[in-house]
Amino acid sequence: MNKVLIPIDGSEFSLQILGYVTRFLSPSTTHLILLYVAEEPQLVEIEEPGFDDLTIYVDEAEASIRTNFADDMLPHVRALEKAGFTVSMQARFGDPVPEIEKYIEEEAIDLVAMTTHGRTGLSRMVVGSVAQHVLQHATVPVMLYRARVGYLKDVTDTQIDNYRLRVGDILLVTHVTQG
Repeated sequence: MNKVLIPIDGSEFSLQILGYVTRFLSPSTTHLILLYVAEEPQLVEIEEPGFDDLTIYVDEAEASIRTNFADDMLPHVRALEKAGFTVSMQARFGDPVPEIEKYIEEEAIDLVAMTTHGRTGLSRMVVGSVAQHVLQHATVPVMLYRARVGYLKDVTDTQIDNYRLRVGDILLVTHVTQG
């Protein structure tokens, strides 16, 4: 079974790749892994006069993030499973780029499929691009979907959702080498 890693950043935008994954990959031979990388939670202590002190421990915060991710992904997982895919979810903590790279190696991923914002120039330099880094450094093939939402002027979010699979480019990179 081919393992396909789908990094999810928690936005609807990052889920746009799912339409292409279901269109181009065979459910009978594909295990989809939805990966969410969150910032590492910190210990939180709240001390208010007149109230009991409250401490939220890191492991509690991690458990809460994992639960919220699973709840948010449940409709998508059900739809993918209904289409015949094997699906699992993982949550990790830290910086997305190294966590994605580690996951690729540790879990012997065969393909990474993800959405890219398609930023260029200064905005990419300032914000950075997880997709760009993965594309340039991954040791496995990468499937990128670049939405053109920026080209749609004066439309509602609902209209964007309805046209989601028609307003983008798909790029399938079979292998990238440096040098």
